[in-house]
Amino acid sequence: MSNPCHSAYLRGSLGSFAADMKRMINAPEMSDVKFIVGEERKVVYAHRCILAYRCEAFSTMFAEQLLSRDAKEAEVPFVLTDVRPDVFLAVVEFLYTNCVMLSSDIALDVLTSAVEYGLDELQRDVSVADQASIYWASLYLKLVLLFLKGYPLYSQSCGKPDSGKRLETALKQSQLVAE
Repeated sequence: MSNPCHSAYLRGSLGSFAADMKRMINAPEMSDVKFIVGEERKVVYAHRCILAYRCEAFSTMFAEQLLSRDAKEAEVPFVLTDVRPDVFLAVVEFLYTNCVMLSSDIALDVLTSAVEYGLDELQRDVSVADQASIYWASLYLKLVLLFLKGYPLYSQSCGKPDSGKRLETALKQSQLVAE
């Protein structure tokens, strides 16, 4: 009787993998590339293989450096004065972990960097996050406008079945107010 060979796809925790990868960001130990970033000239450490395999722009940048005749030039840091360090680190975090937490004050700059580096997935994710932010901001503004116009946004009957209807009615009426 033959023993058929079976294989199984084993999948570890993506969360712990991303956390491990995040610890490598800007860690001088084991890094093999250095960037000088922003007007502040902040040093950022990274790993060529991760950046190159995740981003064609970095792959090209590193390949051009390796083709240089001077071996010492391969150790010279890349100077990126046109990007803020927090924005560059957010892009690097996305490349390492495939996720990143963005604050609204850097989202547009991260989107610009994603376009510059050809990171389609990051571009899409930032755009979706911006759309959600715009939705919640507009909802908040509508609620403030309703409050200022004197619409009742809550009821003394909190927890009773009709309590949510006042807010729903007010939101429907806000479409008339906003127009």
